[in-house]
Amino acid sequence: PADVVEFGGADYLAAINRTADKYRIIAEMCDWAKTNRVYSFNKLVDYARVENLEWFMALADNSAIFMREYLKSYRYDLLAGEEE
Repeated sequence: PADVVEFGGADYLAAINRTADKYRIIAEMCDWAKTNRVYSFNKLVDYARVENLEWFMALADNSAIFMREYLKSYRYDLLAGEEE
């Protein structure tokens, strides 16, 4: 974000995109999708692009396939009446 200042060669974007964070970010996106009953990948990306840089970066870099499949499965469950 614009309010972050880097010093001493630190790379803010690399630091927030660590492998350990990847799983936390994916879990947050899954929780958000269920809480908001969103199964559209497009809606997730649009939300992330505006509201959550970490999510957007994860989707753009390495989590898109997982999230597309998760949302597709969630949609199927909703349509089958098997929602949580």
